[in-house]
Amino acid sequence: MKKRLQYIIGLSLITPLMILAPVAIAHGQTSDSSSSSGDQLTETEKTQLQTRVEKEKTDLKIKLGTAETALIKAKCTPAQSNIKSLSTRFLTNVPQRVKAYENLSSHLNTLIDKLKAKGVDTTEITQELTTLQAKITTYNTDVTTYKQALTDAKNVNCATDPAAFKAALQTARNDRDQVIKDIADIKTYVTGTVKPTLQKIRTTLASQEQSNSQNTGSNQ
Repeated sequence: MKKRLQYIIGLSLITPLMILAPVAIAHGQTSDSSSSSGDQLTETEKTQLQTRVEKEKTDLKIKLGTAETALIKAKCTPAQSNIKSLSTRFLTNVPQRVKAYENLSSHLNTLIDKLKAKGVDTTEITQELTTLQAKITTYNTDVTTYKQALTDAKNVNCATDPAAFKAALQTARNDRDQVIKDIADIKTYVTGTVKPTLQKIRTTLASQEQSNSQNTGSNQ
């Protein structure tokens, strides 16, 4: 049975963690006239959007000069179209990564249960799974935040409020950077912490199996 556990742990060590290309948002393209997204917002949604972007303008200290205001008004519509396309691609990719993280967490939970059933000390790997799940929760939260930021950037009326568009776009870029950090953090933790622990457990099981085999042979 220990050989079976060694095999399962071996699979855990090579289970691929889905590495999707980091989500990105176009740099530098500002866009123009009214929102080009075509999304129909309710009055409540418009109010909530305005509240968010006003806060972002304050937090980011957005102040536009005459030249920058004119530039944004002249070019922001194409940028909002690009943001809409980016949002679509982003939403397409996210479920795959979320599913991969769910599968990884579930796989480790199952493995821990099997190890416990055979009397293997799972304290370390259990603690690491808890940490990993917290990192995944952070990723999911930050994805939701980034999704909202993309929506705001493509829906804000950039012709009448170019400062709001700049604030929304900068917020989306910042949120994107955080999501990318979350992805890198999870990958580093899995490869640098979780997998070495699994390898250590596997080595211990193999050593015990070899010792048991030797004892069995000497007793015959």
